[in-house]
Amino acid sequence: MAAAVVALRRHTSGRPILEPTAQVLAIGSALVILAATALPPGPVRRYGFGDLVLHLGAAGLSNWQILLDDPFSWEALLISLNVVLYVPLGLLVLVGWRSGLKVAFGVCLGLSVAVETVQWAAFQRVAALDDVLINVAGGVIGIILGTLFLRVLGVRGWVRGEPDPKLEVS
Repeated sequence: MAAAVVALRRHTSGRPILEPTAQVLAIGSALVILAATALPPGPVRRYGFGDLVLHLGAAGLSNWQILLDDPFSWEALLISLNVVLYVPLGLLVLVGWRSGLKVAFGVCLGLSVAVETVQWAAFQRVAALDDVLINVAGGVIGIILGTLFLRVLGVRGWVRGEPDPKLEVS
């Protein structure tokens, strides 16, 4: 809703709408990620920290074949959501701010690490290196889609964080 208001107000004033609308949507995307990961799958029955899994392939990545064997299972849904939730974030950070690929990647990585840390410390859940990698893979897919989107618009320097004064999308 906020993005629609921003886009409408910018459009009626004759100003470009792409960046501010993408910024609002990126913030909304981050909030959706935070909300989705803060909701526990069930009641929290213990106190203290959750489990910390720092061995690659010992958590979510060890179950990747479930996507093929039983794509409608709970485990497959969780793996898919870890990717899908970060796709819009990567795309919208790249498009919303002229910060370049490295910053967009850093935002996806930083949010993923923060989410896993909060899950572990505050919600007594599992924080896993696998989940960070799966989340970042979703962000990278979003960054690639954002790069393609900007190329379709004819924007060249944006991906490297350079200004493009000829861009006037309204």
